[in-house]
Amino acid sequence: MLYFKSLASLMHDINNQSSPLNLINLFDQVDSVHSYRTSSASTGKFHIKCSKLTQLSHSFSRLGCKIWNELPGSFRAKTKTSFKKCLQTRLLKLLDQEDIYVDVNILIKNFKYQWYD
Repeated sequence: MLYFKSLASLMHDINNQSSPLNLINLFDQVDSVHSYRTSSASTGKFHIKCSKLTQLSHSFSRLGCKIWNELPGSFRAKTKTSFKKCLQTRLLKLLDQEDIYVDVNILIKNFKYQWYD
């Protein structure tokens, strides 16, 4: 959960261009990858790079994109402090429902359903 929270917080900084440039360069917005308009491009989602290696699918750049893309647009538009506070509240609520150990991929899948309470 701590990794999920840290990664989501860092993705907020990357999206708002307030992190180091070498981290920002790891990520591409969907609208910069192709020229046609899609719902993902208009909502400010990040492009998830494909890889055949399992090790790369668990990398920071892939998981960060997955986490960020699952968050609703209204949540992504929050200020840093309100983003972190709301994220902490949602994670604690989810922790009440889950076991002690929760995998990041399970969190990503279950986390998006928590937004529609």
